[in-house]
Amino acid sequence: MTILIGYRDSDMVTIIGDTKSTHVDVSNNNESQSTFDTIHKVFPISENMIIGIAGLNDLGLGIKTLLHSVFSLKHSLTVVEMIKYVESTCVYAHEMYKKVNPKKNADLLIMVAAIDSKINKTYLYELSSQDSFIPKELTGNMTIQGPESEKVRNYIYNPSQPHNISNFDDLIKVFSEAIRLVDHEYVSKDTYSFILTYNNRFGHQAYIRSIDAEGNMKYLDLAGNEIPK
Repeated sequence: MTILIGYRDSDMVTIIGDTKSTHVDVSNNNESQSTFDTIHKVFPISENMIIGIAGLNDLGLGIKTLLHSVFSLKHSLTVVEMIKYVESTCVYAHEMYKKVNPKKNADLLIMVAAIDSKINKTYLYELSSQDSFIPKELTGNMTIQGPESEKVRNYIYNPSQPHNISNFDDLIKVFSEAIRLVDHEYVSKDTYSFILTYNNRFGHQAYIRSIDAEGNMKYLDLAGNEIPK
């Protein structure tokens, strides 16, 4: 199980997710085991696009690696054009995976957040194996996928207790607090988020935030090393 929150503003996008990965016993009807790994589920695939993975992690990580190898070099594709490549890559990888691993549950959702600086527009997309990875462009500024998503949404949008948000770090803290409210054995209390921003002066900027189960935030560089505050 995974919970992901995608958010976009006029010049910023982010995806935040928990970090628990459950081992699955393919010999026992794909039953979840009681063993876990801690992994990141949010990744950059280009300077203007990030993805979050929910579902089958090994397949999702393979798709992430392939997309990053394609988009990491300079290119002139628009976000809409990039999404078409994301779709075709997901379809191909998913079909091949199912043929090789017919007994394994291959449910997968890819969440995409991107900035198109040429037209000053931000995007949120979802592509799901249940819908043949047909891209679903989201018109709102936030999407939540995972268990107890309504509890998460209600915490974030609680009119009786509005949150004091002045920058994206404040926003990430609120999202992390909401995820920690999820009471599910396959969802962790710690979170990992990737943030992309754009402005004409500095261009694309990337930021990583890791928050533990006690709410302590770490600032990380792109190599995963902690940055002093």
